[in-house]
Amino acid sequence: MFVKCHTRSIALVVLLLCTFAMSTSPVLAGYVEGVKAARRSDYETARREYLTAALDGHSIAQNNLGQLYLKGLGGPIDLEQALRWFAIAAASGQVNAQTSLADMYETGKAGTVDYSRALYWYHRAAVSGFFIAQFSFASMLEAGRGVKADPVGALAWYILSARNRPGGSNEYYLEEFNKASQSRDALSARLDSTAVTTARNLADQWSPGHSIEELRYPQMTGGQGTSADRETIVLRREGGTYVLPTSINGRLTLDFTLDSGAADVCIPADVAATLMRTRTLTAVDFLGRQTYILADGSSLPSQQVRIRSLRIGDVEIRNVVASIVPPNGSLLLGQSFLGRLPSWTIDNRLPALIVGK
Repeated sequence: MFVKCHTRSIALVVLLLCTFAMSTSPVLAGYVEGVKAARRSDYETARREYLTAALDGHSIAQNNLGQLYLKGLGGPIDLEQALRWFAIAAASGQVNAQTSLADMYETGKAGTVDYSRALYWYHRAAVSGFFIAQFSFASMLEAGRGVKADPVGALAWYILSARNRPGGSNEYYLEEFNKASQSRDALSARLDSTAVTTARNLADQWSPGHSIEELRYPQMTGGQGTSADRETIVLRREGGTYVLPTSINGRLTLDFTLDSGAADVCIPADVAATLMRTRTLTAVDFLGRQTYILADGSSLPSQQVRIRSLRIGDVEIRNVVASIVPPNGSLLLGQSFLGRLPSWTIDNRLPALIVGK
């Protein structure tokens, strides 16, 4: 039995008031004023102040701004803006935003139901140790949403999510903890003793930064997570290609197609314009023009830009050269990025990109 219900869009609003204590980055004035405004229910001011801090890269302000757009506090509901700010904060590792982003994909608030992306972001936050993401990921595993049902893996994640009762009086956290505990007990009652023991042992061996799947199948490069000698990044199949979320300058996450045949990372001109509007790219990042010789002997001039940071999973490459391609082109992760990885292979069974260290 899994008792997760889709009320997170309402319940997550309480995170606006509790994330102040979770920040380890320098607290910006806009963020502080945003928290004060939210506490007195002045959400219009909170939106304005959070936006100031969010534009300066404050990940918790980005998450909180997303929550306001999601719930329609301080202005109309704007799911597109909520998705945007959750994605930006998620790219920097903000676990509340990763969990909210996953929930939008799971429930269709992102425009369509996308279990693959939901699993990806729940798992990113679960591996970091966020108990709500662990519970949500376990729920998807148990139900077989977007993945083959895995009751043993689900139970291991339920055990982790229900291991430490949250402190304080946050009703939402306590509610999610109780749901996780109920799901753990219900699934344990349905499984045989060998399966329950296996799940408990996996939970006991787990540590932040690693996945249950790595522990369960050490002979395989399975699961999204980090080990001593590799990073495993889950890919998504689209037609005959593989796609993976890629963070640009720590501010925006977009889906790139893995293309080892492309010389450079490629960014369509309309996407580049959006990156400039959001200050993800600035004028100083433009490097000039490069002429490429195509297979048929013709030449193609292209504007080049410097991406200060490209991140896939926990792997970051800095100062990556990218080419601006026509608006109808694709976001491609080419050799200007892949060629700078120590080593990489694709495991078609998962599928996953395995990056050596």
